[in-house]
Amino acid sequence: MQAQLRNFVPEMLRFSTGKSKPGWGKPECRPLWWPSDVPWANVRSDVRDEDEKKMVNTFALSLSYYSYCCCYYYYFQLV
Repeated sequence: MQAQLRNFVPEMLRFSTGKSKPGWGKPECRPLWWPSDVPWANVRSDVRDEDEKKMVNTFALSLSYYSYCCCYYYYFQLV
């Protein structure tokens, strides 16, 4: 499930922005629905230090799921 969500978020970004690459790290590429408390960084890589990685093993899963929910919430509110 974790690998599927990691792969799904970039696909979701492609469909919602119409761009082939998300533009990770570029503020101008960040979609309006991206959670403000989540860094605009590649969800496929974990940039935390080793101590943080030991504390939370489900970081990528929760980040992917959270951004997925924010995207759907944003678009359903617009309808």
